Amino acid sequence: MNRQTGRISSTWSAWRAGSGTLIERAADLVQEYWPKREFFDHSQDKIIIYCRSWEEVNKLADLLDCPSYTSESGTEEQKATILAQWIANPAQPSIIATSALGIGLDYPHIRWVVHVDAPMEATSFSQESGRAGRDGKKASSIVLLWSCWKPQLERHLTPDQEAMQLYLSQQHCSRGVLSQFLDAPTDWR
Repeated sequence: MNRQTGRISSTWSAWRAGSGTLIERAADLVQEYWPKREFFDHSQDKIIIYCRSWEEVNKLADLLDCPSYTSESGTEEQKATILAQWIANPAQPSIIATSALGIGLDYPHIRWVVHVDAPMEATSFSQESGRAGRDGKKASSIVLLWSCWKPQLERHLTPDQEAMQLYLSQQHCSRGVLSQFLDAPTDWR
């Protein structure tokens, strides 16, 4: 996101938060941009915000007065009901989730996927951010990072974690980093 113009400049972006908590910045981002119809079709578009912990999910769901989805959200039927009600309610754009919201959600009109703090692994990030734009229209994956965030490449990391850190460092082509980790060499971009 370009802070000066307030416009989303690319499909994949990292946005460094200044003041306040990342949870508060995520809430501010949704509250500021959801009303702008040039970004969202309110009759169908949705936003998924991923947090690392249940505590963060609960705090952000309270701030935005929206549903949440974690491994503790109930039975499979109860989880399916949470998703169905969220998708059916055009007045409720957001759902807050942990990585428990993954395989099985194939709603085509996810316009934004927001990660609060650095995702741990490239495979999970790719799957979660891949929920956006399945209808073929412009969508964005946004990662909210602290302004002081630095890649943690000096510690012992799995290849999956290292790929995520390289992606977030924005020192290399983002698509290339993910492609070289996730795709067969013949498909590298």
